[in-house]
Amino acid sequence: QKAAGASVRLDLTGKPLGLVGPGLTGGQIDLGKFKGRVVLVQFWATWCKTCTQDLPQLRALHEEYRGKFEIVGVNLDESPTPQPIQAYLTQNGVAWPQIIQPQGQRGPIATGYGLISLPTMFLIDQNGVVVNRGAAVADVQKALPELLGLKKKDTVKPAGGVK
Repeated sequence: QKAAGASVRLDLTGKPLGLVGPGLTGGQIDLGKFKGRVVLVQFWATWCKTCTQDLPQLRALHEEYRGKFEIVGVNLDESPTPQPIQAYLTQNGVAWPQIIQPQGQRGPIATGYGLISLPTMFLIDQNGVVVNRGAAVADVQKALPELLGLKKKDTVKPAGGVK
C-alpha cells in the first residue's frame, strides 16, 4: 500500500490535490475551500525535530503573505486524543488549520501518499494544482513571490565603476 501511495505522490506535480480530512478541533478540512490562495500542506508530527525547526520560518511566511498563502498541517502523531497535539501547537504558536490522522504514518492519508519521512510538504497554487511535491522551506520562500504574482524588489546597481 505504501509503495502504491508513493507512486501517487511521485506523480502529483501538475495535478490537483483533493485532500479532505478530519480537523483537529472537529469538522472536516477540505483543501478545495482554499482555492484562490497558495497552500502549503505540511505532513508533520510533534516528535519530528525538523518540523519544529521549520516553524519560525513557516510562521513568518504565513504572516507575511496573510490572506494569499495558507498552510494546512496534517498531523501524523499516533495519539488517541488531540490534547497533546493542541498543546504543542499552542506552545509553538501555530495558528493554521490541522488535519489529524491518529493512526500516524499508518493512517489512510499517509499511506495514500506513501509518506516515509517527515516533514513532507506539498506546495499548491491558487488553482489547487501541486507545483512541488517535496518542498523544503527554502523552496516555499523562493516560490511564493512568483506564485502570487509579486515582483521582486528592484535592486539598485551602483552607477559607474570604482577606480
